[in-house]
Amino acid sequence: MNMEAKRSSERQNRLTKEQVAELICERLQGKTPAMVAVLGRSIVKRKGSNGGVDTFVATPYITPIAEIPDMPETEDRQFSFHGGKARALATACVAKVFPDTPVMVFSKSKQKKYPEEPSHARVMKGAISRLGIEKDRFLLHEESLNTIHEIEAIIQNAQKNHWQEVVVVTSDFHIKRAALLAQNTMQEEFHANTTLNYDDSNRDNTALITEDVLKDANDFPNSATVVGVLADHQTLTLRFVGAESILAPISRHYASVIVRAKAFQEEGQSPYQALLVDEQKGIDDFLQGHYQSRITAES
Repeated sequence: MNMEAKRSSERQNRLTKEQVAELICERLQGKTPAMVAVLGRSIVKRKGSNGGVDTFVATPYITPIAEIPDMPETEDRQFSFHGGKARALATACVAKVFPDTPVMVFSKSKQKKYPEEPSHARVMKGAISRLGIEKDRFLLHEESLNTIHEIEAIIQNAQKNHWQEVVVVTSDFHIKRAALLAQNTMQEEFHANTTLNYDDSNRDNTALITEDVLKDANDFPNSATVVGVLADHQTLTLRFVGAESILAPISRHYASVIVRAKAFQEEGQSPYQALLVDEQKGIDDFLQGHYQSRITAES
């Protein structure tokens, strides 16, 4: 296929704004959020070209571990599976559908590697705002160090502003653990009665993506809903959605990016499979009651 034919095919497969909005509303089960939050992911430093200024950017899927400021280097792995950029892209897609909704971004490095290193929250804000989201819509929470801190901040802001519906964008692989932590945080810190439901019905096998694009070996859900009745009788719904389940049906290009990243191997080892093992360990630690001590040690 020549370049012009390829571009023509891409144009034909590209969803309209109305179709994107319809897809996102379907992912959110028809609910209108009072806030969109995106959970943090590490950042990387990029050298300025031709002697230009260095910049910090959200992580691509396959990222050299040595380039991630707050990730310890290991002898057995050189690459890590991340996807911070995908979270930024998906958040921008959601935020455009709900133009009056604030966008909350999070986190900083546990230990700065560079004196000029910005918070993860500021890098994520920059990435999303460059995609067309107004800067005055952002709420920055730059003190979080982990997912629990981020979820606490989401609940506190929702409680203060009497928000009942919050969309939380993360990665598909992270949803199960994040939702468990959210339910536990609501119960332990905010004394809420809660329910937690996982949803796998949004996996999309349309012509825009291949059948296994969104299918993980461990079959992680691509959305989850945590509903809590807080101590002041306020009902709060946290609706977790995966960046991949938003981006893959929208963009054939990004669907192929996801496939290639999951298939990437380094000397016979898969960063993606290593990530799934780490995620499952985090879930197992939580279910066995070891998670909080692990977080305390890491922080």
